[in-house]
Amino acid sequence: TGTISGGTTTGIWSTPGTGTFQNPPNVLNNAYLPSAADIAAGSIVLTLTSTSPDNCSAATGTTKITFKSPQITSGPSDPVCSGTALNYTITSDFPAATFTWSRAAVPNISNPAVNGQVSNPITETLINTGNNPVAVAYTITPLSAGCPGTPFTYTVTVNPIPAAPTATSNAPVCV
Repeated sequence: TGTISGGTTTGIWSTPGTGTFQNPPNVLNNAYLPSAADIAAGSIVLTLTSTSPDNCSAATGTTKITFKSPQITSGPSDPVCSGTALNYTITSDFPAATFTWSRAAVPNISNPAVNGQVSNPITETLINTGNNPVAVAYTITPLSAGCPGTPFTYTVTVNPIPAAPTATSNAPVCV
């Protein structure tokens, strides 16, 4: 969407890209349809230039459109002891990204499934009720400017609390 003010209220869109405008370039509220080359380049600059009916200097304004979705940059896995709170901070290559995450119910983990969580960091305390380590997968989706990124899997290995040792011998010992 573009606006022109001053001596004229008309303008024309242009770009060095190879995509097309949905409407003629002189329509201010227009849509740009990027080409495969534009997307592969990662971004495109659109320029709106005022048109002047009285040969006055034209003014321009630009906007940059990025064709990239946010990606998770934090680590893919961590171990944790049963009953210890996680402290996993989700990070992305887009500083202003937000995140949604979920986790299924897992055998030998007493916590129920969770969906649509938005907290960051993830501070859940998982309880392993078994005798062996259990892998718990979180699905995290980054979101930036309304654009979702590729879902990311963060895996936590929840180690059980070891059983208390017992002494079984009561035999005499020589010095």
